[in-house]
Amino acid sequence: MLRFLPWRFIIRFAARRYGVMDPISWLARLRAFARPSEVQEPIELLRAGIVFHARGLVNVKAIQHNLDWVWPFWVERQFKPGDPSFVPRAFSFSHINLTHRNWTAVGLPEIPIYPIVDPRGLVTPLHDGWSVDFWIVTKDGARLLPSKLEESEVRQILHLEPGLRVETIAEKSGLRIRSEATMVMDGTTPTVEIHVDASSDRNGWLIAAVRPYNPEGIQFIDSIRVSGPGDGLEINKKTTVRFSEAPAGLRMAHYEEGDVHSDLASSEETTSITCDAGMATAAALFPISAGGEKHLRVSIPLTEEMEVRNLKLPESATSPWSEAILPTARLSIAEPKIQFLYDAAVRTLLLLSADELVPGPNTYRRFWFRDACL
Repeated sequence: MLRFLPWRFIIRFAARRYGVMDPISWLARLRAFARPSEVQEPIELLRAGIVFHARGLVNVKAIQHNLDWVWPFWVERQFKPGDPSFVPRAFSFSHINLTHRNWTAVGLPEIPIYPIVDPRGLVTPLHDGWSVDFWIVTKDGARLLPSKLEESEVRQILHLEPGLRVETIAEKSGLRIRSEATMVMDGTTPTVEIHVDASSDRNGWLIAAVRPYNPEGIQFIDSIRVSGPGDGLEINKKTTVRFSEAPAGLRMAHYEEGDVHSDLASSEETTSITCDAGMATAAALFPISAGGEKHLRVSIPLTEEMEVRNLKLPESATSPWSEAILPTARLSIAEPKIQFLYDAAVRTLLLLSADELVPGPNTYRRFWFRDACL
C-alpha cells in the first residue's frame, strides 16, 4: 500500500513548507552529470554520508559552544585560529574531522575488533564509542593535557613485538605521561589493556578521564557509575573501565555542570551520574608524589561489542601474533625503516582481514568492489 502514496509530492511539499531545496530536483540535476548506470546513487554511500554528517551536526552544538572543554587532538587543532589545521566554520553545515584523520588500531589476529589510539594517546576501546584519556594535574594548578601539546612534546611509537602496542609519551615542564595500549585475551574475552606510567616534579594526581567523544567527534555517555569494590567505572550500564587499584578520588559531571576537567579541585565525591544530553564525564584521581612515579593499569573488556555484533570467536583467536605471521612472506633488508614498514603492513593486513576484509579499523568498515576496480 505504501508504494501507492504520492511520495514525490509529499517530499516536495515538505521541502517548500520548511523552506529548503527540493531534493528530487537536485538529485535529477546530479544525475545529469553522470553516465547512464544501473545504480544512480549508491545507497550505502548515502547512508554513510547521512550518519557522518549527523555526527557533524551534533559536533556543531556540542563543541562550538563549549571550547573551554578538553577536546580530542583534532578539535584542539582544527578549531584553533592560527594553527595550520584551522578550518573556518562560519558557513560549515557540519563540523567533522577534516585534518587529523590518523589513528592506529591495536588488536589480535582472527578477532575483528579494532580499538584505536589517536595521535595523543586517546584510547577508544569500542567501535565508534567513547574514549579514555590520561592527564596530570598538580596541586599548584599545572596541567599536562596531551591533546593540547605541541608536536615536539609528544612521541608515539608502534611496537610490533611481541604484539601490536601503541606507546605514547607526553612530556612538558616536569610532567610526564607514558601510556601503552594493546589488546589481550582475558580468558575468552578480548580486553583493551592500557599501562600508564606518570611522573611529576610536584605533588599532584594522575587522572584517568572518561570522555564522550572519539576521533570522529561526539559519542554519547548517558550514565557513569562506580562498579564493584570501587576500582572501576561502568559506562552506559554496559562496559566497565577497571583500574588496577581504587582511585583516591572521583569526580563526575553532566553537561549542565560543564566538563569535569573544570571541577577537579572540588572535594565532593560522586559515585554515579546521568546526563540527558549524553555528555557525562568522569575523572578518577590517583596521587603522585613530587619526584615519584605512578603506575596504573586500565582494563576494558570488549564484551559489549561482541554482543552487539554477535561475534563468535574461533579457536584460533587465542593464537599470538608470532604464530599468525609464520605463514606470511618474510622480507629481510638492511634499511630498518623499510623493514618496519613491511612488517607493519603484514600485521595490518592480517588484522583487517580477521572477518570481512576492511580498508580501515574505524570509519572505513565497509569494502566496495568498485573502489578496488578504480
